Amino acid sequence: MKEKVNKKIDTIRSNKVIIIFFILLFFIGLFTFKDYGFSLDEYTQRNHTMRNYREYLRVIERTTGIAIDDIRKTFEYDFLGMGANIKIYPYKYYGIGIQLPVVIIEQFAKFNLDISTSYYIRHLYTFIIYFISMIYFYLILKNYIIKDKKYALIGTIFLVISPRIYGDAFYNIKDLVFMSLCIINSYYCMKFLKDDKFKNIIKLSIITALTINSRIIGASIIFICFIMKLLLNKKSLKKTLIKLLQVFIFTYICYFIITPIMWTDPIMCPFKILDFFFNYKDPLSDYIQQNYYLGTTILSTKLPWHYILLWIFVTTPIIYIILFFIGSIKNIVSFIKVRKRKLNINILFTNTILFLILLLVMVIKPTMYGGWRHFYWLYPPIIINSIIGLKYIINKIKKQKIIITIVIISLLSNVVWMIINHPHQYNYFSPVTRKWAVKNFEHNYYKITNTEALRYIAKIDKSNNIFVQSNYNYRCNVLLNKEDRKRIEVETPNDNLIYNDNDSNTNYDYIIDSNPYLSNDNKKDYIQIKQKKMDGVILYTIFKHK
Repeated sequence: MKEKVNKKIDTIRSNKVIIIFFILLFFIGLFTFKDYGFSLDEYTQRNHTMRNYREYLRVIERTTGIAIDDIRKTFEYDFLGMGANIKIYPYKYYGIGIQLPVVIIEQFAKFNLDISTSYYIRHLYTFIIYFISMIYFYLILKNYIIKDKKYALIGTIFLVISPRIYGDAFYNIKDLVFMSLCIINSYYCMKFLKDDKFKNIIKLSIITALTINSRIIGASIIFICFIMKLLLNKKSLKKTLIKLLQVFIFTYICYFIITPIMWTDPIMCPFKILDFFFNYKDPLSDYIQQNYYLGTTILSTKLPWHYILLWIFVTTPIIYIILFFIGSIKNIVSFIKVRKRKLNINILFTNTILFLILLLVMVIKPTMYGGWRHFYWLYPPIIINSIIGLKYIINKIKKQKIIITIVIISLLSNVVWMIINHPHQYNYFSPVTRKWAVKNFEHNYYKITNTEALRYIAKIDKSNNIFVQSNYNYRCNVLLNKEDRKRIEVETPNDNLIYNDNDSNTNYDYIIDSNPYLSNDNKKDYIQIKQKKMDGVILYTIFKHK
């Protein structure tokens, strides 16, 4: 017993820097998660979660006779057909498995939580999943990629100090949670490639089901994992196929449990989900989203092949990009020269995911909007190559201090920028491209800053009835306290027309204009009272009626 305790103490001592880093990261998130504004997608995701959760309540009611009707009190979901069969729910194919714990918390509170509390819980939950995935990312680097604690920690710091990713880690319960799931999924894939014991198969199956449920493209990770497993075990093909079949079966079972629409058609439903997202069209709207790209608006269905590449370039710290190219070239040379038995299958695994998906995106040109947030899950593999590049040049170049100094300065500049611009890190552009990028690329897509603007109005105006126009994000008042929500009504003239102006503003007490692409010609009856800028970008402007 004493030996075990001493061993644990020695482990803690040898990893104290790493432990301190993660403790610091956790408490930073814990004390700042309320600083971030509200995204309209959060409202939509909560709707989807509630509607799917209702199916679980139906099962409980049918099997036990116990009626749990708390959720029916949330009248705001009625227009989405809360009481109807899930087959006719327009967004039935959206996966919400990973979000179920949040709605269960609300269930325990009988859905009586203040709406702001409900969304703050979701912010904290999103961050916690992100935080857990950072631990897994460290373990991927330490155990399977670099196999060096020092570089594993540096690589994790690279990922954490990536402003766009970190900023989304509090409110983006879809894209950032999916990225986090992909990291954890990749870890268990690597574990399975090394050791296909039954316990690893179960763990892999559970996280794979959650990943695919979150986004169907998550299936590409396990698909590539299967290919790698077959390449590694050609001589024991029968045994390998049995292991893969076990993963498939258990994944299917887990996916079935967390995907209510699967209960209606277990065989054909996966194909319907695949078809729905590969030919995506909003079930309730014919409107096609527009993107601001290279100084002009472009339909999200007509994106050029270079869209994702340019977005990655302008939103990633330049030192990461340089190291990424060095690491990628190093990997390619290694794959050509190294014999199979010396090949790092895990590096091949991550690079296959990264470059295969990038190639498919450039060829297929899927619908994307909001920058490249749909593919943030490719960012960790980019960082993996960056840290491989860093280790390579430090080992090859004699003047190591120069390289280390450059990296430290770059990381510190990121940290300083993130602190100065907190909580708007999601609007980051690389300093090298920033002056050009802010004029040619979309920013503040979710209009997160509208919440901050609304809080300012609530602070300066104590009137009982305030009517506010808010570009696009008409739900930005949900994070206000209950008293302010009662007296402040928010409206968006046209929820979809993000880039179109509106000439009927005379009925509003205030206008929150968070769209820098529009003119202010139609605001002749208003005066500007506040404007928020960051790096030359106007995040929002508040106009008050004269």
